[in-house]
Amino acid sequence: MNAPRFDQVYSGMTELGYKIFDKPYDMNFFGVRSDVLKAGDWDDWIGAFYTNDAGGTNYHVWQGTTDPSAVWLQRGGSPQGTFIICPGQYRGLWALGMHRGKYRAFVQVGMVRGWRDNNKDTILDMGPNQLIVAGHFGINGHKGSGRLDEDSAGCQVVLDQHGNYNFWVALGEKQVATLGLNVFTYSLLLQQQLGK
Repeated sequence: MNAPRFDQVYSGMTELGYKIFDKPYDMNFFGVRSDVLKAGDWDDWIGAFYTNDAGGTNYHVWQGTTDPSAVWLQRGGSPQGTFIICPGQYRGLWALGMHRGKYRAFVQVGMVRGWRDNNKDTILDMGPNQLIVAGHFGINGHKGSGRLDEDSAGCQVVLDQHGNYNFWVALGEKQVATLGLNVFTYSLLLQQQLGK
């Protein structure tokens, strides 16, 4: 899947009835999951758009993954299975904090919904018969090293190339500094939910 354009993301979110934040530096964080059901590739996109000081829109998108890695799928993650976040808009999902106490990241503070994939293969199971759970599971927004093995157990992960990850965190810090608001909504769209 090619990088999604701003108009595709914006129209997709609008058609789904998702809230779009339009105050200057009030961040709209999003992910787009590709149609590929086999885990193990950086085949999704994570991004941000926001209104700038001039009233225009800034848009950024980075290669990433919205899926757990093949390693975690085969390991199981928990007795119920590995968590796969469901598409949807999660209001107030994240706040800036520390990912596993190691580095600055977007940490889960709000509720999230996801499937539990427990058959220990490398195919993402997201069908109507899969168990769906809701709650707090440590589904953070953090960086990935380049080898998608241990990087994601269900988190939303930006491939850390060319300063992409630090820029993402800096956008969060800009919102906090400008609006005094350390809470971030995340919207996950499927590839087929993008506008044309």
